[in-house]
Amino acid sequence: YDQLSKYLMKIHQLDDEMLYSEDKQAIIDEQQQEAKEFLHFFKIDQSEFQNYYSQMIDKSQHCIQDLFNLGNKEKYKNGYKKSNHQMLAQINLIFHEQALILSQIERFAEENISAQQNLINQYNQSSANIERIQNLQLIDFSQFQLWEKLYQAYSFFFNVPLSNATRILSIKSGKDTVSNNISQTYFLGVYVCLAIYFFIAYLDIAIFWPQEHISTYTLNKSQIEVIRINFIISLSIILIGINQYIFEKSRINYIFILDLPPTKITAGSKTTLKYGVLHLIISCLCNIFAIASISEFEERGQLSIPLGEILYTVSLTLPASIWLSVPLIIMALYNMIGLFRILKGKSQIARYFMIQFYHCLCPWAQDVTFSMYYIADVITSYELTISDFALDTSEQLCPDYIIAILQMIPSLVRIIQQYKKYKKAGHFYPYGLNGLKYVVALPSKVKNISQVHSNHPLYYVLCSVKVIESLFKIYWEIIEDWGLLTGGQGCQIFRNQRNRWTNILIRRTTMLNPVFLIFAIFQNVVLRFAWALPVFFESYFKNDQYVMLLSFVEIYRRYVWTMIRIDNSQATNCEQYFQQISKDQTDNYGISVVNESHV
Repeated sequence: YDQLSKYLMKIHQLDDEMLYSEDKQAIIDEQQQEAKEFLHFFKIDQSEFQNYYSQMIDKSQHCIQDLFNLGNKEKYKNGYKKSNHQMLAQINLIFHEQALILSQIERFAEENISAQQNLINQYNQSSANIERIQNLQLIDFSQFQLWEKLYQAYSFFFNVPLSNATRILSIKSGKDTVSNNISQTYFLGVYVCLAIYFFIAYLDIAIFWPQEHISTYTLNKSQIEVIRINFIISLSIILIGINQYIFEKSRINYIFILDLPPTKITAGSKTTLKYGVLHLIISCLCNIFAIASISEFEERGQLSIPLGEILYTVSLTLPASIWLSVPLIIMALYNMIGLFRILKGKSQIARYFMIQFYHCLCPWAQDVTFSMYYIADVITSYELTISDFALDTSEQLCPDYIIAILQMIPSLVRIIQQYKKYKKAGHFYPYGLNGLKYVVALPSKVKNISQVHSNHPLYYVLCSVKVIESLFKIYWEIIEDWGLLTGGQGCQIFRNQRNRWTNILIRRTTMLNPVFLIFAIFQNVVLRFAWALPVFFESYFKNDQYVMLLSFVEIYRRYVWTMIRIDNSQATNCEQYFQQISKDQTDNYGISVVNESHV
């Protein structure tokens, strides 16, 4: 499906180019060649998939017929049906499995019929392609008949009206889009609204009430650091969920690219967003309780939120430090449950993250994969969180030079990873040059050590090094990581083929909007220099709220980077695949393909 959508996007690009090109025949020839090559892929892939789904239809037909016959037997309508609850649950599970299979077949048939019809209408009306679309229509008709029979079988077996059976199986299979829309509306209307409300309430109580002399309170340094850590965790989970949502809607195969365990990734973006928003609600509520428990109000016990007096009474039951620790305790319990599930062999996704974390801590111990340096890159944006965690766990006793060393660890991990890639590949560009990017980042980590900060000449020299680091990273992220503008290593084969560029960008077929890419370039340049604000406005950044805002900005910038990085990696994977099979090699399905000139 991804190859198909990229192909159609390419054809539309060529249509747009024809409006401004003087050599229209060359573009027409390229369109025909693109269509010819893709139809070759499409024909072979469709044959494989049609055989697979035809077999699924046959198996479902036999299974549904058995369920239908079972529902008609009188003994299952009477006492035996009511007494054998275990068997009833097993058969109910079989019904739901069949509904999922039919839903998958239905999506396959509908998408491929539409795509095949488009190709036939515009480029190739051969009898073979017409026969192929007829086979797809036959699969679609067969699954429609099986749906009707499955509804009837469920109705007979569980003795429920046919309309109820239709609704239950449609919801379980994801076929019921109305129920899905209700679920999404419920999420937006309840979880998101509560999160926004409590976050605004926290800002009101924490920032504006002291300014308006409604209340006064004092948080110690450890408590402020815990608040920052809680909000960073919430923001990170929400941004991961947003990334997943964009990947799913844009058909970017992030599960394959990051080598995630696909059999266990069933929740996707919705559950991730729900967990993130729920953690934000808990964090805001606990922060409100903590501040209320140590505040002195002009009118004692008044919180300007619903049930304010009751909540204020609840806040006095525990010390502020305990309230602030509740979100961290919940996260720790969640991770302990994940570890227990790993030991029981039940949680592949928890095991995946544990292994990736181990690989990041021991980069010298194994070959470097994309997921390893992708995660290590993300961790480089959590310098302030590393500092907060070190100070909080050491009760503010951790020396500042130790904190500087801890903040260097993510960059050192990336240096080791790039060195291993350089040793294996044997050429300095891009791996050695990428490693230098992290070497340049090391000196700036020491600029916040008190002795360095008080030595103004040395401090400003390190700030100058930070400027060089920022410029280097801006270049590398836009050109190399994202494959934009001059294109970098990944876009070498397109450098002299301007007809393949997306607008003014050298860009492989992207699943993201080019306008978004241009916006990302602009914001990345601006946000990369956000670190300079405390240098020029030091008095403002003595306020911890501004420091927290600065850390939010860096986390947000990093997760925008991840979106385009994954998209670019998908394009790279596709090109490597096409380059491999274009040399008359054969993949696991026996597909042998055409020359390399049009890849």
